[in-house]
Amino acid sequence: VISAKFNDGDGTGINKDSVKLTIDKVAVDALVTDKSVSYKPATVLSKGKHTAELTVADVAGNVKVQSWEFSIEEDAPVITDVLPAGDINTEMPVLSAKFSDAGVGVDISSVTMTLNGELVSATVGEGNVSFAVTEPLKPNVGYVVGVRVVDKAGNVATASSNFKLETTKPVISGMLPTGTVNSIDVAISANYSDTGSGIDIKSALMKVDGVVVPANASASGIAYRAQKLTRGDHTVYVEVSDKFGNAFSQTWSFKVEETPPVISSVEPKDGEKINTATPVLKATYSDAGTGIDVDSVVMTLNGKIVPATVSASQASYQVLEPLEKNVTYKVTVQVADMAGNIQSANSSFSLETTPPTISATAPTGTVSDTDAAKGVTISATLADDGSGVNPESVKMWVDGSPVMVLATDKSVSYVAKGLGYGEHTVKLVVADMLANVADKTWKFSVGDTTKPTVAVLSPKENQTVGVKPIIRISYADEGSGVDLTSISVKIDDKPVSAGALAPAKPSDAKVVSAGESSYEVKLAYGWHTLSVSVKDVAGNEGTAEVKFMVEGDVLNIEKAHNYPNPFKGDVTKITFGLSKKSKVSIRIYDFTNTLVATVAEDEEREAAEKVEFSWDGTTDAAGGRQLANGVYFCQIVTKTDSETKSQIIKIALVRE
Repeated sequence: VISAKFNDGDGTGINKDSVKLTIDKVAVDALVTDKSVSYKPATVLSKGKHTAELTVADVAGNVKVQSWEFSIEEDAPVITDVLPAGDINTEMPVLSAKFSDAGVGVDISSVTMTLNGELVSATVGEGNVSFAVTEPLKPNVGYVVGVRVVDKAGNVATASSNFKLETTKPVISGMLPTGTVNSIDVAISANYSDTGSGIDIKSALMKVDGVVVPANASASGIAYRAQKLTRGDHTVYVEVSDKFGNAFSQTWSFKVEETPPVISSVEPKDGEKINTATPVLKATYSDAGTGIDVDSVVMTLNGKIVPATVSASQASYQVLEPLEKNVTYKVTVQVADMAGNIQSANSSFSLETTPPTISATAPTGTVSDTDAAKGVTISATLADDGSGVNPESVKMWVDGSPVMVLATDKSVSYVAKGLGYGEHTVKLVVADMLANVADKTWKFSVGDTTKPTVAVLSPKENQTVGVKPIIRISYADEGSGVDLTSISVKIDDKPVSAGALAPAKPSDAKVVSAGESSYEVKLAYGWHTLSVSVKDVAGNEGTAEVKFMVEGDVLNIEKAHNYPNPFKGDVTKITFGLSKKSKVSIRIYDFTNTLVATVAEDEEREAAEKVEFSWDGTTDAAGGRQLANGVYFCQIVTKTDSETKSQIIKIALVRE
């Protein structure tokens, strides 16, 4: 309804004939009063925007025009939650849907519901519609529920959903057994479940190796106990359906154990050399399946059955008659499990023929004469991994002569005394308890390892001697003797000629047990080192060393000079030879015989070929004043408690 109100206040009043109403510029036949106008379209206006215009005049002819806009709703209702949808598990479901309209509202009388295109007598409420199916639906058939809703503006909405009775098959799980079973009587079972219509117990079926078996079925599983199955592979088939007829099957396999027992060891081991003539024959075995049939166990030795002691895990037999050497024996074991699976194993062995081992023989190389004098211990280590060493079999010969030894099953020893210099031979023979024999021969020598003794008879350590001292040495060796050709004498690391050495006795010998040699040498003043080396015939070396001082018979100043001369005022070296240890004073005088510098005063120096002092050309005054160019006189004074010597040299000072 399109309407408006109007008035003319205290004026002349409304002229009703002047009232005109247009809709979208089209005049309409409206209902007019002196205060209002209204119009109800005979047909539904189109959806969207519309414009109304009203013209009103009063009796006096005053006109007023007023226009406004309005819209006709064009949004259809909203339909939601159309159910059921997808797979369902009930045969007579409730069909339902919800609807709403945010505009003019739903025309309730317009709401309809269909099932597979056919109208159903649905119940319509405020915002919902529903229908309870009265006839069971069929499984595996697709169904469509449709809903139609019209609002008061005539906008139509439709919606639908597809559904069907569930077709999900049951689930079969927990199939047993699998893998390998250890019995011919086997419990076979499987679990099943169905989240839809539920299990049809009567449909459950089990086959074993293709044959239907009388299994016990329940709502959750099926079970059957098979008896006396054959060894090897077997197949189980289980089938089950739900109440809607959805079927599922599962096939699996298992094996009745056909693995024979395991023989883990046979003793003696195959190829083993044993060390006892009456061994214990033994076998260990096991079976993870049906278990060992104890009555099936058989043990043979070289093909003959022996009365073995048998248990579920091992068989053993003690050989009573000693076995023979160099004969191969074969032990065989056969065993079966409770399922009849058979296993056998064998090993071949013989008495060991390996002789003992002899090692760590001693002594070897050279034994010193000192040790030989105390007695030489001859020894060896013995071992035998077989029957063991027989201590009573051990025999030893030294240089071809038998000796009495101390022997155990692990070692042998003998102390030899009085062995002379040179090579010696040892032979050792040993056997094990099975009479396997080993022998070994080795050699060693007794030799001189002691150094010769060497002494310097003169000069003594730190002794003062003249410029021509007599060198005297002594030497001795109680072993192989001193090799006179090996004597070496050095002074200050310079050899003294061997020809100058004179053996004391005998004069024509090259090897002596003891002796002396002497030599007269001429030496410079000062300290000297005498080194002596002597070897014996065996090459052992003895040494001796002394330090001594050489001085002259009288106090002398020799070869006094300075260098450089002339010098330029830096440093000049005042050098001279000194024949004795003495106190040295060095003074510098000018041409007027005036003392201008003292280089040294009573400074003690030892005898030496070269004694040296330095002077820098300055005075003794504070600060060391430099002297002028010229010739100066250097006085060298040496003195002992009993002697005094003096010498003057000239020094030229030339400064640039």
